[in-house]
Amino acid sequence: MTNALLFSAGKGKRLRPITNKTPKCLVKIGNKILLDLWINKLQKLGIERLMINTHHLSDLVIKHIENNFKKSSITLYNEKKLLGTNQTFIRNIKFFNNNDAMILHTDNYCKSNLKKFYSAHFSRPSNCQITMLVFKTEDFKNSGIVEIDNKNIVTNYFQKNNKKYGNLANGAIFLISPSVFEEITNLHYNSIDFCADVVPFFLNRIFVVETKKLFVDIG
Repeated sequence: MTNALLFSAGKGKRLRPITNKTPKCLVKIGNKILLDLWINKLQKLGIERLMINTHHLSDLVIKHIENNFKKSSITLYNEKKLLGTNQTFIRNIKFFNNNDAMILHTDNYCKSNLKKFYSAHFSRPSNCQITMLVFKTEDFKNSGIVEIDNKNIVTNYFQKNNKKYGNLANGAIFLISPSVFEEITNLHYNSIDFCADVVPFFLNRIFVVETKKLFVDIG
């Protein structure tokens, strides 16, 4: 079983003025709301228990969920002050109930149905506790770039570096085994950002799955 945490609390500064009145997770791609796309995608994978963290214009997100997903098992976690992705994860570790955790950012748009990614996590190499979705990019300065070995395991990680180390980018979609919940909680208790602060400590323990489908940070 897997539970999912959808990071949706950011202010969406790069999307202003759109996000002055609309939280970035409720921005539309065509005629479809980003948050809805992610919820539906996860539910099709069989992931029913979802948590959505809120902050900027949180009342609009809450109203949207109440009006459109009444029968879904969705927990809303409002942050009066933005915590950062790792802090949000740690503070809600009990939500996962010792199940595998999927975490993702709802300001990304991905055409993949994530089925390959999801199934790969449960047949990953035994020395890996985390599975990361990756994609090819030319925008290495604004991406977390990974280097991998011939078994698709992360050997190096460069977070938004001006020097080009490759074009395989972290999609910030992770499946995390409960076997490392305690390690993350204890050793990275003060870390703010999961990608920048925690991922580098799991080199040689992260399995990657590349999507060939369109992947875009809407910012």
